[in-house]
Amino acid sequence: MIPFGKKLIARAAQEGIVHIESESSFDVVVVGGGIAGCCAAIEAARAGASVCLASASGVFSGSSFYPGTWGLGLIGPRDAADIDDMVETILHVGRGAANAALVDSFVRGIPEAIAALEAMGVSLKRPANPDEPQYIPCFDHSLRMWRGLERDSMERGFGRALCEGGVVRFDGCELLDIAMDGGCARGALFFDRSAKRFRAVSCGAIVLAGGGVAGLYKRSLSALGNSATVQAIAARCGARLVNLEFMQIMPGLVSPRRNIVFNEKAFRFARAWDASGEPIARDVLEARSEHGPFSCERAGAPLDFAMEACGDEGMEIACDVGDGSPEFVRTFSEWLERECGVSASAPARIAPYAHASNGGIAIDEHGSCGVPGLFAAGECTGGMHGADRIGGLASANALVFGRRAGVAAAKFARGFVGECAGGARMRAAKPPVSQAWAH
Repeated sequence: MIPFGKKLIARAAQEGIVHIESESSFDVVVVGGGIAGCCAAIEAARAGASVCLASASGVFSGSSFYPGTWGLGLIGPRDAADIDDMVETILHVGRGAANAALVDSFVRGIPEAIAALEAMGVSLKRPANPDEPQYIPCFDHSLRMWRGLERDSMERGFGRALCEGGVVRFDGCELLDIAMDGGCARGALFFDRSAKRFRAVSCGAIVLAGGGVAGLYKRSLSALGNSATVQAIAARCGARLVNLEFMQIMPGLVSPRRNIVFNEKAFRFARAWDASGEPIARDVLEARSEHGPFSCERAGAPLDFAMEACGDEGMEIACDVGDGSPEFVRTFSEWLERECGVSASAPARIAPYAHASNGGIAIDEHGSCGVPGLFAAGECTGGMHGADRIGGLASANALVFGRRAGVAAAKFARGFVGECAGGARMRAAKPPVSQAWAH
């Protein structure tokens, strides 16, 4: 039934390196320790499910908590009257690749998700000057409601909620396979890196929140574990993948420090030179300051082509960021100097980095993958974004669909009837792990 798992198990046992224990049973297993995974685990526990949260890098990891960025932006509609315009704009920049019904449901769910986050005690940063044009999100045409997510506050709020829900953590455990029984997801097989052994877990439902695919690239501004593993496993279980070709490529520092996001708003205050030493035109720098990820449709695209032509050495750039700079730029420059020891005005070099995926596992508005018992949320999913993604919506996606997937998984696992293979109807009662892998 699951040949990859069987081959891996047989090889490991033959080498005598590890052993397998059928040790645990939970209502819901959540895979991934970022925003989406934490939200799913918290909401599943609040719905009455017993929950395991497994992550290869540990909780509070992944791109949500990537240390090489000054912070995560989060946007939503400014008010009820802004919802329809925001939906239309997402579909427009998505160039026909986004799911209209999913986008509509997504945008309408953002205010509730933000309120739930604040109710957990997570403090969100509010701009002092919210009407500054620098707060217009990437690829957008209008100001939205903007909030800043700060790591320390998220860790405290999520950590408290996970503890209150009795969520069991499997830190350092990488997902290797999902056990299917009668067409339903019924268990997960992990490799515990620290203990160097397999851990087999039975469950009533699984939520995949393992991040995107940017970790596959040579230069990446994401967690190393973002290597498309959960997408591949989901596809083998029968889930559909969408829009994987749409990867956000961002400028990042290669000198004097590497693997650090470059704030695109600073291009407006910068001078840059191509590989032959020729200066980048001022109008190109101005245009490129309007969005972080590359887009072939924007007037700033020549800068990205010139940056790529500079190779691994990177493009030379010099910024003049002073006290008169906009709040958005000052916040970045202050963080860069405080946390990274780099002055924003110092000579630097930048290069293209893979940053975030716009596609992944196709889900519905509840996070279902279309496979009974299998749900997904966050950057590993697709459909709510298209060819380009408006800035601040990756965080919103993780919050909205993480919460929904957790609730839906808990309902399925706690005994709701689900459709399984061959038209059979069965309850999500949990079989022993030994049965789940006995194929």
